[in-house]
Amino acid sequence: MITMIICSINPERCNKLLENISKTIGVEYETIVFDNRNEQWGLCRVYNHCAAKAKFPYLCFIHEDVHINTDNWGKKIIETIEKIPDCGVVGFAGGLHAGKNISSWSAGQRRANVCDGFNGKNHSYLRLNYKTHHYANPYAEEFSKVLFIDGLFQFVKKTIWEEIKYDEDTFSGFHFYDLDFSFAVSEKYNNYVLLCFDVFHDSPGNINSEYVKNIFAFQSKWKNKLPKDINSITHGGGGGG
Repeated sequence: MITMIICSINPERCNKLLENISKTIGVEYETIVFDNRNEQWGLCRVYNHCAAKAKFPYLCFIHEDVHINTDNWGKKIIETIEKIPDCGVVGFAGGLHAGKNISSWSAGQRRANVCDGFNGKNHSYLRLNYKTHHYANPYAEEFSKVLFIDGLFQFVKKTIWEEIKYDEDTFSGFHFYDLDFSFAVSEKYNNYVLLCFDVFHDSPGNINSEYVKNIFAFQSKWKNKLPKDINSITHGGGGGG
């Protein structure tokens, strides 16, 4: 049912994720792990390379520092997707607005239900030392329509990825690949944040010169589509709840 795609630079973390997946996913799955310690490819290239090998109809691109604490989450996500007309990418955090000078998925309104386990010194979710709960669900929805899906977890039908691939020409590194992909999908489908799952992400993010470079790359690529708001999307779909 689901092909799990992981770009790994830390075998210990990756093994913990694989153990977590096996205990909680609840459906048949395969894993494709790309060891990126030597190749050091950008995520778009890694994801396209791995997705081309996938044998199942659903693709899940997931960071190796994610821990999902909801049983049968794979089954539940598939059931949810099948209820949503024209469903595109789904995930656990996303944004509703893209301004002309957009600098992140969370600028403006957002939807999210993710715990951040980063404590400033080390990665801590395995010691249950997480403190920050990023929760934005003003209408108490089970799933909510967004423009962007954060790259910690992007779940999509393989047929959609075959139609709209990650842009490895424009985004050759590790930033804005997720915004670009989900924004491209939003041009034709509806993206959603899933708000009823317990998810832990052991990372604070990393804003550096490459991040800034890709901000401008995104703005340049999509300048004729910006600004864009979730309320301007007219194709298919509906809300959550």
